[in-house]
Amino acid sequence: MSRSNQGFLNVIVLTVGTDIYTTDSLMRVAKSRAWMVETFHSEEYLSAHKRPSFGPQLQDADRCVAFLDFERSPEAAAETARFLTESYGNKVLVVAVVRTQLPALIVSAMRSGCNELLTEPIQLPALESIFDQIDRLSAGEYLPQAQEGTVLAIVGAKGGVGSTALAVHLATFLAKRSGKRTLLIDNHTYGGHVAVYLGIDSSNYFEEAVRNLSRMDSELLKRFVVQHSSGLEVMTSPDVFDAARMMEPEAVRRAFEFLRTEYAYIVVDCSRDERAINRPVFAVAKTIYPVTTPDVAAARDLSRFIDELAVMDDWADKTRIILNRSNSPLAIPSEQIEHATRQRIAVRVPNGYQELTRAANLGEPLDPNSHSDSAVALSRWADEVAGTVSRKPKSAKEGKVLSALRHPFTPHSSFGL
Repeated sequence: MSRSNQGFLNVIVLTVGTDIYTTDSLMRVAKSRAWMVETFHSEEYLSAHKRPSFGPQLQDADRCVAFLDFERSPEAAAETARFLTESYGNKVLVVAVVRTQLPALIVSAMRSGCNELLTEPIQLPALESIFDQIDRLSAGEYLPQAQEGTVLAIVGAKGGVGSTALAVHLATFLAKRSGKRTLLIDNHTYGGHVAVYLGIDSSNYFEEAVRNLSRMDSELLKRFVVQHSSGLEVMTSPDVFDAARMMEPEAVRRAFEFLRTEYAYIVVDCSRDERAINRPVFAVAKTIYPVTTPDVAAARDLSRFIDELAVMDDWADKTRIILNRSNSPLAIPSEQIEHATRQRIAVRVPNGYQELTRAANLGEPLDPNSHSDSAVALSRWADEVAGTVSRKPKSAKEGKVLSALRHPFTPHSSFGL
């Protein structure tokens, strides 16, 4: 951190759209802190198209605290908050200044990336509490601890191969069979189906958590996840596309650094077509699971996907192919898939299309204790990831013995007994 020669923090205090009295009050209190303070005021709101002239000073400072008048122009203030958080990340603490705490205004401020809310007329204790956060952030209190959680990225080689269904079931099975805290993330920019498969109606978007990362801690995290009955915690994707809410790859990477301190397993349902937001996921993932089906089109797309990963650091080395619907009647030989990708198939999930479709329609994932072929295969996959004991499939002989025990032989009366 680039502290001054005297050891003081170099802090930028930025006010945007605030009136003269509020601006003077904020800057006067800031200058009373044990910091090297530079102050800037902008009457106009900022955006990617109207960048601040003092950008270099912001880049070189240790920290920045930005106060935005959210009532003068809520839309422009929200755009400014997004621009600052996306451009300067955790370096900037964004504060929404309001006169009335209208719920819609507060939600807009939070979703645009604001970390705090300051109500006018300004009370000194509230303002000092915000400034205290700068010292705590700089002292490292909010930095993530040693990374521990395992990130598992699941991505379809093409549409329709069942990658979301497999991601949902791996996550729920991990939560139940390992007993450890597990998070499922829908990493689509919009229109993902994780919420549908789990039967939840959620606005707990992953994107919202990313934008609020600078103030994130274990307690605040609870507001950004939904609890599923399986014990799984979930972050969904929005239903509607909004280009202004696209996530910056660096912000996504930092989010995973934090989440790995909270969860033992993080399963990410990735979109095949959204390379920008997948790259930081693939970078931190322990394993990348591309999902394919035994047909020519999916195998071809899988081969091309593997080739893409081969030029991205060592990502191909942590790829494990999942063959879904492996025993389909018209399946091409799995050896052809392995030859085309130069990788062996790691997990085979039999054709449970009807069973999994029914589970999706009901919003109720399969029970990991079910004896269906699909559930047994998915359980073995989850157990392999978690290092737990997997169920062995029953042999034909064992099946007959168990059947006899369930339906004991009753002598027929014609035997005279």
